[in-house]
Amino acid sequence: MDPNPWSGSWVYPYIERVILTAKQAGIDEFVVVVGYLGKKIRAKLGDGGKLGVKITCIQNTNWETGNGVSVLKAKELLKEEFVLLMAERIATSSSSSLARCSIRPFIR
Repeated sequence: MDPNPWSGSWVYPYIERVILTAKQAGIDEFVVVVGYLGKKIRAKLGDGGKLGVKITCIQNTNWETGNGVSVLKAKELLKEEFVLLMAERIATSSSSSLARCSIRPFIR
């Protein structure tokens, strides 16, 4: 399977599916770190209004170095607890497990 969040035959591209599944769990604000195809992804997502959420996009020019660098790019905007979601990982239509998830044990 191509890991590109914009490929595949889904009704929504992968990244939109992840956002909409998280929205079902009560998450309505997203920081999306883009690298590969960043301009296209930002243009498609916009500010999140069409999905009923708030989206802030950040460009990671070092996207080939790995996901950890992408999280660091968003550091200034992450002032409270957050959930890290990957567009490459397909979100299921069931958001109940995400809604019940406690991230407190992972915060240091």
